[in-house]
Amino acid sequence: MKKVIFFATFISLVFLATTVSAEEKAIEIKGINQDIVADPSWILIDTMVDEQTGVSVEIYESKEIPYLTMPMAGDGTWNYVTQSTWFTSHADPAAMNFRRDDKIVHSTGGDFMVTIPYHQVYGTLVDGVDAVIAIELYEEDPTKSNLVRPGLRAALVPPIGRAKNVIWRDINDYVDGTNKKAEFYAKYAMNYLGAKFNVIYSD
Repeated sequence: MKKVIFFATFISLVFLATTVSAEEKAIEIKGINQDIVADPSWILIDTMVDEQTGVSVEIYESKEIPYLTMPMAGDGTWNYVTQSTWFTSHADPAAMNFRRDDKIVHSTGGDFMVTIPYHQVYGTLVDGVDAVIAIELYEEDPTKSNLVRPGLRAALVPPIGRAKNVIWRDINDYVDGTNKKAEFYAKYAMNYLGAKFNVIYSD
């Protein structure tokens, strides 16, 4: 009788341990695949998904971040990577034809964000139109540069005290190399002349 009780207890403990392990594994997998959720106060302006690659682009308007810095955080929230100064001195009337290349920025995959702050606009190159900034993301590769589709996205310049956040989601396929990171650079253009400004890259 004691052997039966011992055997039943042993099986129960093994089952319990296996169940806990499976639950932990499921949580771990969920954490890896889960997108970074946008702040509830952010306003979704535009979204598009490339059916071939599965990469999506979302544009949000949010309250401008004080001092143009992003807080350092753990997985599941945005991590500040770097910032870069953008210029409007080579603006194009259509904000499409001329695109200026920015520096290379590293990403660990998952989601990637460029934050465009409010900046002063002196005037658009075509009277009666809104000030628009266009942006594309490219993968930096030793042999070629690849456009990260869905490609060109455009947004109105954010008003005072606001910012525009352009987010690319599900970019894990671009992670490669010994550093296990993706190398991206942005191309940008605008249809206005204005003050230079600092964009923030977050991962």
